[in-house]
Amino acid sequence: MLIFHQAALGDFVLTWPLAIALGRLYPQSRIKYVTASSKGRLAERVLGVDSLDAETGWPTLFSERPNPPEPVLRALSGAHAIFDFGAGPNTLWSANIAQLAPAADLLHLPTKPPADDADARHVVEHLMQSLAARPAVATAVEQILRSVRDRGVAARRTVGQAIVIHPGSGSPTKNWPLENFIEMAGRVKAMNRPVRFLVGEVERECLMAEQIAQLSTYGELIEPTDYVHLHASLIDAAVYVGNDSGPTHLAAMCGVPTVALLVRPNAKVWAPVGPRVSVLEGEAIAIDKVLARINALIATSDAAPDVKLADASDD
Repeated sequence: MLIFHQAALGDFVLTWPLAIALGRLYPQSRIKYVTASSKGRLAERVLGVDSLDAETGWPTLFSERPNPPEPVLRALSGAHAIFDFGAGPNTLWSANIAQLAPAADLLHLPTKPPADDADARHVVEHLMQSLAARPAVATAVEQILRSVRDRGVAARRTVGQAIVIHPGSGSPTKNWPLENFIEMAGRVKAMNRPVRFLVGEVERECLMAEQIAQLSTYGELIEPTDYVHLHASLIDAAVYVGNDSGPTHLAAMCGVPTVALLVRPNAKVWAPVGPRVSVLEGEAIAIDKVLARINALIATSDAAPDVKLADASDD
């Protein structure tokens, strides 16, 4: 069973309940993501599925005269179901898939809610609606989503003491002010709890060198080399704090206690899915409120702290 996905990390993580459900429904089948190699390796690590590099032979499916290499032909000929996030129906890609994999059941699924959705439903609700034509799959995904919200998708994790912070995202409009992250980190550090900052390519491009240097004065600075490294850098967090971003979705779904700062309008459409997610929404989220949410998550964790982070109240 092939799952094609070419969108960003956060979108990718939100498809994981589908992959898990397919593995439960069809235990004799191999579930394979066709996606960017780094995302594929992450899914292999966390979910135990297989992956195929979307850049190796697969782009030919977008051409008028596709000439796929043997590994691509073999994967398509052996597929009995294909789930597509991205290309959509009535496209050249779909026509080529129909020709090269005529026995496969092809289903197109949304990567995001429609722009005119008046109900502002969560993106996974749109996924469930799109699966209505496959009721067995829809029911299995619904069951897996309940499990994810109760327990997350990761196996048991070692819980450390660090508060892990990712101060960026794919768009500046989704970011809590950097100076707030810095002040929050200083207050966490003052309470003798370690801080770990995750800084990726986007942050390196958007932040000045002096700002990144300032982050390093308040905590350990980690620059993940790929998504597997990112996962390893946040999975042991006592609490993770981040914007509406891929790392935030990853932390939440893997069961890491997560404070998600959703500053853009209708952000709850993209609220992270996981067992211990605390969402703060709005353009002016107070630092004290974030610290209070961190304290609340620590207080109910398996590794209770010896000290609170602040005398902050959450109103």
